[in-house]
Amino acid sequence: MRGRRRIWPLALLLVLVAAVAALELRGGDAVDTGVTVSLVPRALYYDPLWRAYPNETLVDLVVEELGKAGYVVDVRLGSDAGILEMDMLDAYDIVIIRSHGAYSNGSQGPRGPYIYTGLLVEEAEEEVGGRVITMLDQGLAAMAVIPPGGPLAPVSEEELQGLPRYLALGPRYFEETPYYFNGTVILVGACYGMGDEELDPVLGEILLSKGASGYAGFQGLVQWQTVDEAIARFAKAVGSGEDPLEALEGLQELPPDPVTGNRIHVITGGG
Repeated sequence: MRGRRRIWPLALLLVLVAAVAALELRGGDAVDTGVTVSLVPRALYYDPLWRAYPNETLVDLVVEELGKAGYVVDVRLGSDAGILEMDMLDAYDIVIIRSHGAYSNGSQGPRGPYIYTGLLVEEAEEEVGGRVITMLDQGLAAMAVIPPGGPLAPVSEEELQGLPRYLALGPRYFEETPYYFNGTVILVGACYGMGDEELDPVLGEILLSKGASGYAGFQGLVQWQTVDEAIARFAKAVGSGEDPLEALEGLQELPPDPVTGNRIHVITGGG
């Protein structure tokens, strides 16, 4: 495995096969008329990173600050951050994702970010059964590992075989899921959410094309502390009464990651 890829330093992606598939499960609260409605603003805090880097203080802050602005916050931590929540992102007005992330340059699968769920592949199979195999076969997802020596550490073939495989969702998953966003604001706190060495907003463009109003993601590698700072800044801004889209755009004022030098970028429905 060493020296054969320039992609996925934070997670080596495996089993990428291109194709498409429509996914199930829609969000929202169905009423008798069949119209999807939301009686109160809703937010999702989706945190697979909790398995390695729990931050209870941050969770409490997000719930409290968004609660001040009237949001009901659904919290999914660690292995509770699965596939079904990602199927229904359009049930929410605000989506905050705190996760491991990886990137494919397209040489072995769809180009763009891969966002970790909190599930090992076998755990994902317990949640949705044979759908996992279909997702892997059709390039909607990949098996991914976390190099124990850090995101840039090489991993030998022998070491690789012994690492746990997580299910990571690729850009084709988000493209093929029939989302119907209504101005949802999405913050992806993960490596490569906005691409690798060059700014590459493919995932954000997919979600905006489906009706999201704003998307924020980090370019390249980022430390989890920098991710947490951005999430806290956003939650506090919304809690103080700032419009969520303006709060998202304000994240671009944050300093770069002190180790990697990478920054958070924001794109909106206006381009």
